[in-house]
Amino acid sequence: MIQFILAPEKPLKKISLISFLALLGLMVLTSAQALAHPGWGIVVNKKGEIYFGDVNRNIVWKIDTRGIVSSFIRGKHSHTLHIHDQGNIYGDHVEYDRRNDRWLTHGWMATPEGRVSILNSRDAEKIFKLIDSKGNECLFHGDAHKRIAEVLKVSPAGDTTIFAGGTWGDRDGEGAQAQFRTFGPAVWGPDQCLYFGSGGIIRKLSLDGTVTTLAGREQGFGNPDEPRASGFLGIIVDSKGTVYAAHWEKRKVIKISRDGTITTVIDGGIGWSPSGVVLGGNDLYVLEHRAGVIGLLEKAGFGGPRVVKVSLNGKITVVGTAP
Repeated sequence: MIQFILAPEKPLKKISLISFLALLGLMVLTSAQALAHPGWGIVVNKKGEIYFGDVNRNIVWKIDTRGIVSSFIRGKHSHTLHIHDQGNIYGDHVEYDRRNDRWLTHGWMATPEGRVSILNSRDAEKIFKLIDSKGNECLFHGDAHKRIAEVLKVSPAGDTTIFAGGTWGDRDGEGAQAQFRTFGPAVWGPDQCLYFGSGGIIRKLSLDGTVTTLAGREQGFGNPDEPRASGFLGIIVDSKGTVYAAHWEKRKVIKISRDGTITTVIDGGIGWSPSGVVLGGNDLYVLEHRAGVIGLLEKAGFGGPRVVKVSLNGKITVVGTAP
């Protein structure tokens, strides 16, 4: 069996999941500053119904099988969404408490009928935390000011150790030899490796602690002179190991084949910028936001985000647009 190979076993204080959700929201808030901060939450259920987040208006929208767009729930500033086998939708809610100068966050669940309940911390952990085949949890910890970026492992017994990373940078390697910058969203691949954005590039973290770069500086991604979070937001890996990632600033979705070939799936150009990706059957669904030359247009009353479908033959179809 594959075991974790860790950096030196230095005990750390365990980071709660809710604190991590707030931290992740803050890291993403610092990225793509010219275009504001979008959410990447989009899911598709077994019926083919699509749900996607709109953080500018704190709405989760639904597109039914007829293509009709309707507001599913309101009042949730959700950057990410998850879906359960029963069709329940899960999300995060992040808001800034100006009076006390702090960020507040919680997890929530909505039934297919739209009944919303707040999750307690234990239930939220079951949905949001990244768990490997051994039951170990992976957490991301990045601090641009302290120049620290590391992936932590929390054992089922609650012991926390550094899995990979430590000092600030982009270096590949094993365990403490690897370097990261601040992190974007992460996803497990079918190979039980973690795929995520870090400092504007796409990284892969294997269960043996090896870190490799899949889309980096040589391919024109990221800016080493800016200590920002990842320009890549939504990321998904299919059953064959193909990676799809939405780059908010470059306004494109890229495809990384298993042999390392990188191709552009969608180029939004001036008008739309992708933030989220999800697979539904053989199709790729992309969450896009209205973006002009200098920034996000949704806040200026130009309408909401939209979902487009990319078929196997490369055909792109607009599925629905939020009013």
